[in-house]
Amino acid sequence: MIPPRTSIAVLTFGAMWCSTSVLVWPAQAECEPGWLGESEITGVSSTVAALAKWDDGSGLALYAGGAFETAGGVDVQHVAKWDGTTWSPLGPGFNDSVQTLVVFDDGSGAVLYAGGLFSHAGELEVSHVARWDGTSWSPLGSGMSGAVGGDVNVLAVYDDGNGAALYATGTFDTAGGVPANQIAKWDGEAWTPLGDGLQGGGFTFGDALTVYDDGSGPKLVVGGTFLYAGGAPAMRIAAWDGTSWSAFGTGMFGTGFVYVSALGVGDEIDGPALYASGSFTAAGGQPANNVARWDGTGWHPLGAGVSDRGYDFEVYTDGLQPVLYLGGAFTTAGDGPANHIAKWDGTQWTPLDGGVAGGTFANVQDLLLWQADELELIVGGYFTTADGAPADNIAKWRCNPPLGACCLDADCVPDVTEEHCEADLGGLFAGPESTCDDPTVCDLGACCDRADFACVDNVLLYDCLGPAEWSELIACADLDPPCLPTGACCDWSTSACQDDVYAADCFGPQQEWSELMACADLAPPCLPTGTCCDWSTLACQDDVYAADCFGPQQEWSELMACANLDPPCLPTGACCNWATYTCDDGVYEADCQGPDEEWSELVLCTELDPPCEAPTLVGDSNCDGSIDFFDIDCFIAAVTGGEAAWLDCSLLGECDFLVANDVNGDGLVNFFDIDPFVVCITSGGCP
Repeated sequence: MIPPRTSIAVLTFGAMWCSTSVLVWPAQAECEPGWLGESEITGVSSTVAALAKWDDGSGLALYAGGAFETAGGVDVQHVAKWDGTTWSPLGPGFNDSVQTLVVFDDGSGAVLYAGGLFSHAGELEVSHVARWDGTSWSPLGSGMSGAVGGDVNVLAVYDDGNGAALYATGTFDTAGGVPANQIAKWDGEAWTPLGDGLQGGGFTFGDALTVYDDGSGPKLVVGGTFLYAGGAPAMRIAAWDGTSWSAFGTGMFGTGFVYVSALGVGDEIDGPALYASGSFTAAGGQPANNVARWDGTGWHPLGAGVSDRGYDFEVYTDGLQPVLYLGGAFTTAGDGPANHIAKWDGTQWTPLDGGVAGGTFANVQDLLLWQADELELIVGGYFTTADGAPADNIAKWRCNPPLGACCLDADCVPDVTEEHCEADLGGLFAGPESTCDDPTVCDLGACCDRADFACVDNVLLYDCLGPAEWSELIACADLDPPCLPTGACCDWSTSACQDDVYAADCFGPQQEWSELMACADLAPPCLPTGTCCDWSTLACQDDVYAADCFGPQQEWSELMACANLDPPCLPTGACCNWATYTCDDGVYEADCQGPDEEWSELVLCTELDPPCEAPTLVGDSNCDGSIDFFDIDCFIAAVTGGEAAWLDCSLLGECDFLVANDVNGDGLVNFFDIDPFVVCITSGGCP
């Protein structure tokens, strides 16, 4: 009847290796957990129903509540503090049992809250719920009341989006004088109900609380005997999101007195999940013996389940494997015996050695993950032994510190814990299960961590952890290969590159070292550059890698500059000499710079307009470039026979017919051109 707590912790120990060569530290071994009773924590006089850890300003301590009136022989009246050595009371205590303890900060600082069957703390009326600030108890408003006791069974902290608040569930029907059916919220000032609360089920009460997020946001989950939440069907389990209630499938069913008495959340076991235990035989229509798992959409059994109700869950790592622990009234888990406590690893149930025992009504009511010297699980309930050893209602299940050799200069002390070796003896712990019989156990060497290339001299193998390499009787300066980073060495003068080179070996005038890099990953790469000429566009670019010059008309020239290319990456064209009327194709502009030369880019001589040829002279009918008597025959052919006759006479028509023969300039070649023609040939040229 204690709010479940979920937590993960990892405890690992290394195994000792001894060698005369370089070693990589092995995977750390699992510890072997076991029970510790009266030898570790003094018992109390009756049931421990609630456990919590809190720092009241004097250091973190364990707090316990329940039916007990004495703890370690000290009068404590149902609630007490364990400082690691002795029990002490919290003021006057209470007049009846404490069922739940939780730490909550209402804005004024974290303090301890208690709920239960009690009505008074000493002479102070607190009505089933109270606040301890480290000095005194105070009530929360007028507390709780109800037709059937008004008890508070569970307290939990939940933030519905408006800030963290304290929530209580139990048998009460009013909270702070306000109607609240078995569940209510305390915001630091006043109590408020959660809608219509919980109803149905005859003797209706809430008996478990936890916070669970199925991916849609955290919700407060309550379990108990109820059949309705907020007026809607919710068979013994429901969730509150701050404004409304929702059910988990069809809930829990069974015969007799059916209810949910424990809730827990375990993201590390079977994936994100909500766990429920109690007195039921089916969950969501699936057979489930007193324990089940909700995966966000449906319920699933945990193997063969347990033989009776569970009271509390805890997720705990007692080695390398996180497991779900369940304490309760059961005596079997899965297919085997398990005295009131067992663990589920996602596949099967396993007992915790002999568990706890103490008569017909023995049980475990609360589990608390605790960290002091080592990780441990505090177990409270009603029992007298833990694995057969005396343990009055409270015990520890923990990983016991392993023993090993302790190196003290030239001496070796066997079978001590690491803490005792280092804190008390001032030595170096040689590792779990190490022995002084091994002559090399206290040898020192260099510890090189090649992840960050840090090296430490005079280290024991046990202290050279993780992926680090240990070299016995070697100094860091003498390691071969050295404990230094390597990288790529690029020689820019030759564009040659070498991987896995130490910085000290890459020191040439044009060599460059790149730490922890491979040649293939260098940017820029250690490769020659050159020119890239695109002959389709005649564009040229210097300092280009061959891999970047791969177009169909691109050409790469290694270690060249565009200005030095031969032939250059430039356009060519036609070069016309207007003095000689000669023309050359495929000429660069720089080669066509004469006084009478003209260059035309990307053009052939045959495409020039005007063409690169001498102009036609008026009267030069035979097209020989001069006007003389040799033109008479062709002129007569033009006048009498037209252009067709003229073509047979002239130099294949290499001049313009109209220009050569239309001497009078009227646009026609006819007899009216004869007189001007005679003037032209007799005077050596036409006016």
